[in-house]
Amino acid sequence: MEEKKIITTENELRMLIGLAAEQVCNSHEKDKEGLILDVAAEICIKVNGHLTGRKEFDSDDIELYKALMLGVFDSAKKIAGAVIIR
Repeated sequence: MEEKKIITTENELRMLIGLAAEQVCNSHEKDKEGLILDVAAEICIKVNGHLTGRKEFDSDDIELYKALMLGVFDSAKKIAGAVIIR
């Protein structure tokens, strides 16, 4: 699957993260709503900071994440293949 390049604005990204957080809140107990919204706000700040270059994530962390996700994806493909074969 080819990845799409996404072009958006900071405001639109904040809105989308906020809407996603609201949907998560709706599927959990009300007493967790404040925590979920706080976490979403922090994620929004960090993602916007990285994408605008104001405060980027550490490049070593990015490379580690990519390596881990590649390993997870490869394992999932192998497991899926084994299930299909059986």
